[in-house]
Amino acid sequence: MAGITDFKQKLIALYQSKSQSEQRLILLLGVCFIVFILVSTYSSVANNLADSKKKLSSQQELNVWAKQQIAIIKQSGQNPSVVGNTSSMTQVINSTARKNRITLARLQPQTADNVKVGLDDINFNQLMAWLAELKNKHGIHASNIDISKSDVAGVVRVRRLDLERN
Repeated sequence: MAGITDFKQKLIALYQSKSQSEQRLILLLGVCFIVFILVSTYSSVANNLADSKKKLSSQQELNVWAKQQIAIIKQSGQNPSVVGNTSSMTQVINSTARKNRITLARLQPQTADNVKVGLDDINFNQLMAWLAELKNKHGIHASNIDISKSDVAGVVRVRRLDLERN
């Protein structure tokens, strides 16, 4: 504490050794410095608050979109009206993929009722519509799926998709 008191006394002595106009100038500079610090702090806080609001809004939009997609997925799994189909799974998968303009990177039959599929980058909504069609019209459902996000918004990469027929 003694060091701070000595420093304070030296500053007061230095201030009092200056002329009246220099003392006013020092006070004016001190006020300007305090205003500068306050404005800088306020500006920084305001900018960070605005950025946080933007991020929150973006996350809320993403949450709404995800809830909509979950509802679509749940809806597609609830419709048991499947038309009897005697076509092979690979034929059905190929024809529905072509119809939906989906590029199959890999199609690997495992058994008569089980096929592994790999897809190139695909719009998530397009993927969900295709899976819903396979489920509702052909009785083919996804038993396992490995999805990763792509660099493009709304586009996913399907590394592995296991399709089965009931």
